[in-house]
Amino acid sequence: MTWQLGDHTFSYPLLASAMDGVVNPTTAGLIGKIGGLGVLNLEGIQSRYVDADQQLEKIAGFAPADATRGLQEVYRTPVDIDLMVQRISTGSPFEAKFGYSRAVRHEDTIYVSGTTGYDYATMKMPDGVGEQARNALATIDKALREAG
Repeated sequence: MTWQLGDHTFSYPLLASAMDGVVNPTTAGLIGKIGGLGVLNLEGIQSRYVDADQQLEKIAGFAPADATRGLQEVYRTPVDIDLMVQRISTGSPFEAKFGYSRAVRHEDTIYVSGTTGYDYATMKMPDGVGEQARNALATIDKALREAG
């Protein structure tokens, strides 16, 4: 079973979530090697800390009463651009306005982030979920093409 995103064909029907507790660069790379697409949160722990696993262990150890304050403290550390090798833009006005990259390349893996169903031609969010999905996949395709 395969699936396709633009010109990119994936042999395993898996798209991993961009959540710090689910996908790290190693996991995303492994998912990619088996034919899936691992999605990394580019505004998360992996792009803020060299010792990301240590931070995740710290988060896991928070008592419920301390969790919100603890998470705020961990995420207060700014994103470290040096932890990302190649920043990729799709030209969205939101990328410059809010200071994020649509994708980054690390070694032979491309991590795409912040992709919605927004229509940049009309600058509106379509009502239908089908059109939103097409727009999101087109934005991901554009980022992958930009990355080469």
